[in-house]
Amino acid sequence: MSNIYLIADENFTILIAVKAADEKEAKNYFVKEIVKVDDEFIEYLTEFTYPSLFGNFYQDHIGPFYNMFNPEEFEERIEQMAMDDRKEYISSWIVKNTKEFFKDAPELGDEYLRQLRKSNEENKFVGDFSKEFIEKSAKIAIQNDFYYGKLNIIKLDLEHESVQIIKK
Repeated sequence: MSNIYLIADENFTILIAVKAADEKEAKNYFVKEIVKVDDEFIEYLTEFTYPSLFGNFYQDHIGPFYNMFNPEEFEERIEQMAMDDRKEYISSWIVKNTKEFFKDAPELGDEYLRQLRKSNEENKFVGDFSKEFIEKSAKIAIQNDFYYGKLNIIKLDLEHESVQIIKK
């Protein structure tokens, strides 16, 4: 049996209605449709800047490598490293964090790292990712509450009432 679900981001700035059997299927529809219409979300997934998905990889166990008050500068603990050591340290954490994020789909992690290397060689800040990468990484990002935050999934039940009030 199908139900109607309303799905909204954490701040209720985007709202999608879907017909689905359950919340999991509703969330899958959200992912499938959102990559078609939200260009800013696609940029979040494909750009190697902060803030973006890349920002989640550009950190170690202590925190981000950049200075929170001036993202153009490194944190002092990183700035103090010799340039070659800093480059190797940052690179190793990006690889580690990328592999961890894509642990259930290592081929996506490999594509991400290939595109990152290519973008560094070409001095550009966006990857040329496959459609499959966009769709699957969007699902992983949304499952981890990245970008949209925790989704609000509301099952509409108008079987016994003609109105259902939904509050934030």
